[in-house]
Amino acid sequence: MNRILHQFVFLIDQLCQSDPDRPVGDLEAFSPNDLREIRALHPENIPTVETSFPAIFAEQVAWSPEALAVDSQHGVKLTYAELDRLSDGLARYLISLGLMPQDEVGWCSEKTPWTVVGIVAIAKAGGIFIFLDPSHPPSRRAEILQTGQPRLILAISPHDGLFQYPDAQPVDAVVLVDERLLTELRDQKHGALPDSLQADSGLYNQFTSGSTGTPKGCLVEHSNFLSSAAIYTHRTNLTQQSRVFQVSSYNFDSSILEMLASLTVGACVCVPREEARSDDDLPGTMNDLAVTWALITPSLARTLLATSVPSLQDLVLAGEALSEVDVKTWVASVRLYNGYGPAECAILTTVNRIVNTDVAPNELGKPLASANWIVCPQDPNKLAPLGAAGELLIEGSIVGRGYLNDSHRTKHRVYLNGDLVRYTRDGSISYVGRKDLQVKIRGQRVELGEIEHRLWTHSLVNNAVVVYPTSGRCSRQLVGFLALTRVTSFAQNPDDVTLLPNHVLPTITEDVRIIENSLSSQLPSYMIPTVWVPLSSIPLLVSGKSNRRILLNWLAGLDDPTFTTIVNLGQNESTETRPWSQTEETLRTIWGKVLNLPFERIHLNSSFLRLGGNSISAMQVAGLARKANIDFPLTAVLGSSSLKELATSARAIPKISRAKAPSLFKRHPMLRARFQHQQRGNERHSQMITNEVFTSYRLQTHQSSALEDTCSALEASRVSLDIYSGPLLAADLVETETDQVLFFTIHHLVTDMVSWNVILGDLEDFLLRGEFRYAEEESYPFQDWCKLQEQHAQMLDPASVLPFSVPPADFDYWQMEHETNLLQDLVGEEIALDKDQTAKLLDTNDRVDVQDFIIAALLRSFVMVFDDRCPPTVFRYDHGRRPEGQEIDLSRTVGWLTTVTPVTVPVKAHDSLSTIVHRTHAVRSSIPGSGWPYFISRYLTEDGAAAFQSHNRIEVLLNYLGSGLHGQATTPVKTRLERSQAFSDSTEGGLGARGQPVRRFALFGVQVQLLDSRLIIQFEYNRRMKHQDGILRWISALRGLLDEDILLE
Repeated sequence: MNRILHQFVFLIDQLCQSDPDRPVGDLEAFSPNDLREIRALHPENIPTVETSFPAIFAEQVAWSPEALAVDSQHGVKLTYAELDRLSDGLARYLISLGLMPQDEVGWCSEKTPWTVVGIVAIAKAGGIFIFLDPSHPPSRRAEILQTGQPRLILAISPHDGLFQYPDAQPVDAVVLVDERLLTELRDQKHGALPDSLQADSGLYNQFTSGSTGTPKGCLVEHSNFLSSAAIYTHRTNLTQQSRVFQVSSYNFDSSILEMLASLTVGACVCVPREEARSDDDLPGTMNDLAVTWALITPSLARTLLATSVPSLQDLVLAGEALSEVDVKTWVASVRLYNGYGPAECAILTTVNRIVNTDVAPNELGKPLASANWIVCPQDPNKLAPLGAAGELLIEGSIVGRGYLNDSHRTKHRVYLNGDLVRYTRDGSISYVGRKDLQVKIRGQRVELGEIEHRLWTHSLVNNAVVVYPTSGRCSRQLVGFLALTRVTSFAQNPDDVTLLPNHVLPTITEDVRIIENSLSSQLPSYMIPTVWVPLSSIPLLVSGKSNRRILLNWLAGLDDPTFTTIVNLGQNESTETRPWSQTEETLRTIWGKVLNLPFERIHLNSSFLRLGGNSISAMQVAGLARKANIDFPLTAVLGSSSLKELATSARAIPKISRAKAPSLFKRHPMLRARFQHQQRGNERHSQMITNEVFTSYRLQTHQSSALEDTCSALEASRVSLDIYSGPLLAADLVETETDQVLFFTIHHLVTDMVSWNVILGDLEDFLLRGEFRYAEEESYPFQDWCKLQEQHAQMLDPASVLPFSVPPADFDYWQMEHETNLLQDLVGEEIALDKDQTAKLLDTNDRVDVQDFIIAALLRSFVMVFDDRCPPTVFRYDHGRRPEGQEIDLSRTVGWLTTVTPVTVPVKAHDSLSTIVHRTHAVRSSIPGSGWPYFISRYLTEDGAAAFQSHNRIEVLLNYLGSGLHGQATTPVKTRLERSQAFSDSTEGGLGARGQPVRRFALFGVQVQLLDSRLIIQFEYNRRMKHQDGILRWISALRGLLDEDILLE
């Protein structure tokens, strides 16, 4: 009341003192008392962070290098130190490609953890990153490229024709970023990174819808972003302990918050799989990643139950207006926040903590690192009276640099954002509505004027208006009103909305379809009207502008027949009379359930979007379809013009594994094994066999344009293996346009190469014949074999199992005495003999095993290079299926039966290769039982463990696989395996390839295999060992010996 009285007195004073001819509109409504109160609400000094993102990130790396920076469902885990090294390498590489400070760099990919590495690298190199959506129409991407003009494009996969447009400035290079490239670049020094970046340097350029018909780029500087992040991370409890859900599409600037803001406080960025975002089990994804902090739209939040995500502690709802239901659903379960902010102001401008249901959902809170002024909607130079609705004007360090290539807008360093707001009693901001034609659709900011602009340029359109009603039958749907050029205008009252007569509608159906298709080729799916209303003419105001209020009122009062008519317009349902397929029937059932529509409303030519679908309901459709064994990407739901088209693009998820797995796992108990620690702090494990089948394996399906594009997903299967609770085996069915590949990964604890042959043979028999060729009784149980070995070992004397002594390994020579030999430090070289060389080697060595020749060649080449020490003992793997004195058949036993045996061969510098081969053969032949007695004595008896304790340190370990999987007759499965060998090689590296601290068994690993009649030798070693040049010369000498084709006597 005091405020009203002060304002009344202020107005009366002006009336008494002013010129009698002064217009009432010129009176000042903003009183001196309002000014005093508003000044009290705004700090005199707005805080500003005067540094760059790389500088803040470097502090976090120094503070907690081993803390987890990135976790993902792709199998990628990165510590802050690892993220720092990978991004450094990529940043230097970009600079070597010619990237200059403040050059734009595009990033184009679906959801992937490598995005975090990519944008950090771009920032370190001094560039400005732009997100490009591969699902957007080509013309939309071309407009962004034309406006942003990036020098480089970084992408995860080669999207065909994605960056070649006649109207866009060509880029210097398109770089395909994957783990292999990042690993290669990690330790290379392509160029120096900038010493420091200015706080006012550009960080990113976020493109949003533009009212002029062209997307506009909002350029945000390092200081803008960091000034805002410093406060909203504090207000929303985003801390070093937070696990942040990176669920937002890269189209949203909130995705930048989830990644970069998290890294400024030492939090962990949790990246889901792209398809997981469209899964109906989104809570399962969040629980799988142990998410504690999330920023999502209210629409997405409404698909979740608070009880379904027990790990979630902090929830920010942003991008759309909250409702009371949203508050009631979440306020008791999490710390709930209402986040608000335009892209031009570094993501979040205000944050309001909602502590109970009494807090109004439209209360936005107080400003972050800015001053929020409320001005008169008609004159932004005048402040609105305190408590009155006005337009929000934002001033401060969070306001971005401006609009790219738009000097008129950029010159204003304050931002007038078009939202109507008012102050509450405590100085917070309360949302009222929009001043202009901008709306939020599922969090995406959309200028209705941009859609109208595209429609006006179409030759079939005379006039058009697009609205987004918030009530009525078309609530929360884009509705396009059209006046078409080839339809004669029917007389009507200018205050009325007149739908074209029924007899005319069929004649313009094709026109509407053409217009919609044209719009779809220019704009993202969320900007395409789902309802079209053809009018005789658009009702106008006296000013000549479109009368939007009348159109909205008409929509709010739609009757059922009229609504059905406009929704079905252009779908031409009567043309399809054929029976529905099973997939089409299933999809109609799913659509009806998700959209809450009767089946008779859904036809073969029905459009999901026209029926009221959106990106949130599309996620539900994709998830329910997968449960019904129908698979398609989320983009197919939104991009298909009809149910019929979606059904055509869908693929059935094969049920073969679900049907065959029980039989396969019943036959081989080790596939159902589980392991547990014998006691806390002890590395020894005990093993048990369970009856659990479905938790013992994992099945995933993938659709891709190229097999190589699925490496990240396949690596996720590798790291999904869990020896404690399962699975022990993972399978990925990869479907391309021309092929279908089943990729397996299995834990080595339950299998070896021979076991792989058995498993794949059984699977092939069942797939091709429907039954197993071998009876289950023909497989000797692995558990019985383990008991037999333990009994036999107790009868052995360690002195009798190995007829020679083994000198200790010389780790100090390689400076590895006090270093940990980790798999992640593995590097290697490959030696490949051609078919003629291989045949000659095999044919001329009938009297000598190839392994003896390989061992001899390794030792001979070693002494040729390292003449200052004795050659090392070579330990060799053996399949362990020829037990001495045991009349049992282990050829079909599934388990890890491999043995490891030392072969110590005395070698002198002047010895010929032929001499060493024969000496090697003699030594190996002297070992009882091919090394099996030695192996079980060493590991299963106390005396053996003590006698052979020094054998735990191995310099060279040889694994001769022979023909492996390829030694049997050619079959469809094995032929396909051979064809995919190159792809399989591209995913090598095992569970330690992602940076996990897995120890290697030996300093040097030598694997020999016959592939396609060629002998392939893979030579692996630790990149941190001493004598790296000597190691390469050793490998070169070995290659030279093999190339000489020496014939043994």
